[in-house]
Amino acid sequence: NVDELSPSVGVAHIGDCEEGQLRIKRVGQERLEKRAKEAEQAISDMRSALDSAEQEVLILRSRREQAEIEAKTLDRVAAVTTGRGETTASVGKSLGTLKGGVETIEAFASNLEVVAGCC
Repeated sequence: NVDELSPSVGVAHIGDCEEGQLRIKRVGQERLEKRAKEAEQAISDMRSALDSAEQEVLILRSRREQAEIEAKTLDRVAAVTTGRGETTASVGKSLGTLKGGVETIEAFASNLEVVAGCC
């Protein structure tokens, strides 16, 4: 068994060990790269989900603001509609007063004409 003790056999054995270690390192590196890609994809997915959530928040805020504007508008319309009868009565009363004033002035002017025509 001189061959087992020769230096060339020891070198072959060391070469096998180095190859095994390199293989282990390659497999480890491949796993690490795969995990890194998976992590990058997960981060990308989370960013997309976050962007979608932010867009949803913006849309909901816009819809809320629109609803508030519509509610204010409806409140104003209701206030105007409710007060419309009172406003119409007030305008009618003012017109009646104005008409009465015009009739009084016309009557006075007519009387002045009569008096001026007599003298």
